[in-house]
Amino acid sequence: MLLGQVIAEVVATRKHPSHEDLKLLVVAPLDLDGNERGAPVLAVDSVDAGIGDRVLLATDGWAAMTAVDRLKTPIDAAIIGVVDQGRPQAPETLSLATFRRKIRGALGAGTVTNFAPSKNQQLTGAFGREIG
Repeated sequence: MLLGQVIAEVVATRKHPSHEDLKLLVVAPLDLDGNERGAPVLAVDSVDAGIGDRVLLATDGWAAMTAVDRLKTPIDAAIIGVVDQGRPQAPETLSLATFRRKIRGALGAGTVTNFAPSKNQQLTGAFGREIG
């Protein structure tokens, strides 16, 4: 999945029958700082995005086809979300005790009682955060 920005709409009066009623947009891939990276991609829109929108882009054929519910259709990329806001945050480092408290709070007491990493073991959680 990539972050991108819609830069153009494509109008195709003649296209494969499986693409009828699908909106095609040109998306410029972005890095996490919002700078363009790589060549623009032609994508099917599944969320009614528009020019200038920051979007989430699925570039796997299977994910793209299922996003628009068109299996066995020649689709390589699909817009699967519009980013309302977001900025990468610095990784969070937690002590083991804090990690256990957060997990217990999310999952319920007694669910993490057998978790015991070695002293030197670093844990990586969701979004690349170091835990331990």
